[in-house]
Amino acid sequence: MLKEKDRFTPIGFDRAISLLRSKAWEAARRGPERVRLVSEVVGDSQMELIRAALKNWSSPPPVVFEPYAYEALKTANREVFGVDGLVSYRLDQADVVLAFGAEFLETWLSPVRVRLEVQGHARRPRPWKKGFFFLASPFQTLTGANADHWLACAPGTEALFSLGLVRRMLDIRRGRHLPPNLRAGPGEGY
Repeated sequence: MLKEKDRFTPIGFDRAISLLRSKAWEAARRGPERVRLVSEVVGDSQMELIRAALKNWSSPPPVVFEPYAYEALKTANREVFGVDGLVSYRLDQADVVLAFGAEFLETWLSPVRVRLEVQGHARRPRPWKKGFFFLASPFQTLTGANADHWLACAPGTEALFSLGLVRRMLDIRRGRHLPPNLRAGPGEGY
């Protein structure tokens, strides 16, 4: 849509690209740092393309804004896997997927890829096993509706729910291979 006076007029893709190109070059000719771009988190190839275009216009790199702020996920990846950033999980190789409020079939990272992995590969019957998908969340969502089992929990209690599950697994001695400091609760241990 192109705003002309107080109205928006539909335009085609070719005209939109042409306008974008001419306006960017027009701004760049007026001096350095005249073109700015705000982007969400994108892949390395796309980010390099954006940086190259901005450099061509003598402008600084883009401002990256994460509308779904993946900082908690980045921190978890750093602490658990030693990876400073977002990772691509191989859900297609999982025997069991247990998610806590992660609406990955809707808004989480790459919903299309995850859907194909969870529904296409991980859940496809194999000669000896089938992948199972559980979601613990406060309300039924598209992700929960597609789960093999939806586990309802009160809003904000997903962390407590997960800790209770870990405690139960330790109680039935499912964590014997873990280091003692991870197996021990407050003042107790195996």
